[in-house]
Amino acid sequence: MRYVLVLSLVVGVRVAAAEDAEPAPPGFTLLDRFDEDSRVGADVTYQTVVGNRYFVRGDVHAHYIDDRYHIGGYAQVQRWYSRRPTPTETERYDGTGSPELGLLYAMQPWTRTSLVLRAGVTLPTVEESGTYMGVNAQVNRPTDLFQHRPGGSIRLSASSITHAGAWFGRVDVGIDQVFMQHYDHDARTGVRGNLGAGYDLERAAIMAEVSTLTVRTNGELEMVPSGALSVRGKLGRVQPYACVSLPVFASYYDWAAMLGADVSL
Repeated sequence: MRYVLVLSLVVGVRVAAAEDAEPAPPGFTLLDRFDEDSRVGADVTYQTVVGNRYFVRGDVHAHYIDDRYHIGGYAQVQRWYSRRPTPTETERYDGTGSPELGLLYAMQPWTRTSLVLRAGVTLPTVEESGTYMGVNAQVNRPTDLFQHRPGGSIRLSASSITHAGAWFGRVDVGIDQVFMQHYDHDARTGVRGNLGAGYDLERAAIMAEVSTLTVRTNGELEMVPSGALSVRGKLGRVQPYACVSLPVFASYYDWAAMLGADVSL
């Protein structure tokens, strides 16, 4: 995973040096990643949970939108590692989330507002034995938590991105549905709701974000919420970003920090 991260950063620096392009609009860290600007990127998250356990998660993601037809596609996947020291030994786990592929359609119905529609599918590669740890590794960014569910899932969403001077905001609504169920699990359907707002400082941007996933578990609705304060730089085509996230209304994790970069294509 670290080789992929390094490669993404190196490619981004070379592209930025080769062409002095207009900076791309800033993006968020916990919300859906897709917008009208084609990007490739990677990030690393360090997350702690109750019980002296920590996770390190690497995310690699890319999406492309054709400027003429406003359609495109995307791909993303995560790799995670978990450690927990005990008096006798250190527990070690690792795993990979289900790769996700999908289609995108981006349009701008109003001058300051863009809409992005998404239809994707997660490949059924996650095993039952890795579900619990995988979900815990992703819990600070619940919008992609279904990539760690066993069985394939269909993922649908719509996003609205609005700009008003230096201010900008984003709203995501979506639904995830398991379609290949090999195990007796609740939480086959998830409803996602994300909200973020930020201020563009030209060479950087600051954002506040909240991401939620609601599922039905043991006959009751359960919400997994997470919030973050984030900052994103704009260095030509390269956008380094970082955030600190905390649980909202529920203690699914202690805290998490993310560091990454996007490169506009």
